[in-house]
Amino acid sequence: MRSQLVTALVVIATRGLFVSGAVVTNTWTGSANANWFNGGNWSQATYPADGEAIVVNNGTILLTNFTAKLASFAMSAGTLTFSNWYTKLEATDISLTGGAFTLPSSFTTNQMSNRVWIVCSNNFTLGPSASINTDSRGYAGGVSGNIGNGPGGGRRTSYG
Repeated sequence: MRSQLVTALVVIATRGLFVSGAVVTNTWTGSANANWFNGGNWSQATYPADGEAIVVNNGTILLTNFTAKLASFAMSAGTLTFSNWYTKLEATDISLTGGAFTLPSSFTTNQMSNRVWIVCSNNFTLGPSASINTDSRGYAGGVSGNIGNGPGGGRRTSYG
């Protein structure tokens, strides 16, 4: 009886290893709003899950938390804004051939900090028409002589 049980468990455990389905492609539609985690914004009617191939051809997307572990992420146009410190885009392959990764507007010491956090375990492509742009999106500077925000926040004496 025990050997039959072990054999049955091995068959059940290994059976899933040999079943392979096509990778699901989930394309950004932006039909509802800019929220990555709103299923109404995706062609599969649910936000991206582990192992999916993500395609973004246009639009503005707000990413506010970590993504699933994606098979791939391909962006040819649009803007993906990373909001919050623990927000992360994770995929085996990432291709940013157009569009931009960015952050929300600048923040003060009383607001949440942000960063662009990308985890890519295989190939990362940044094309000539694409950008990762965080210019003027860190701590807000001081205004007309006021002390700026963040570590080392100096005084702003002119606009430029």
